[in-house]
Amino acid sequence: MRAINVILVSVCGAGIVSAALLGGCDQSTAKPAVRGVAPSGNGTGAAAPAGAASNTARNRPEQRSSDVTAMDQSNSAEAIRITAEIRRAVMTDAAMAMDAQNCKIITDAAGVVTLKGPVASAVERDGIQAKALAVAGVTKVVNELEIKTKE
Repeated sequence: MRAINVILVSVCGAGIVSAALLGGCDQSTAKPAVRGVAPSGNGTGAAAPAGAASNTARNRPEQRSSDVTAMDQSNSAEAIRITAEIRRAVMTDAAMAMDAQNCKIITDAAGVVTLKGPVASAVERDGIQAKALAVAGVTKVVNELEIKTKE
């Protein structure tokens, strides 16, 4: 039986940061070390700079079991139609900022629409709510849109 040597190389933006020569086929102990870089957790295997921005603290309130999340979106044809009509109305309004256009719109099977995310002003918040209420089949709108504060 012939031994196979494999060179494992990790690359990070500026160039090669680590390399390891692996003998044979046993790679179970191969763990390339990268200094100053933390895993990104995005599933790509790519690394993010240590201390990178994180929305974990901001998203933590949504992790309570009583909060509505995107996973609560109903897959019924009616709920999907409602969500799509609201999204279309928001996206075609040129007065809406990018954050407003990217708000979460979650419709459950009973026609209850939950709106979440940051918006630039009360005008945007109220406008998105009005667009949601104007769609046929909406029974209630829970407006959890937050007005962004200047930092």
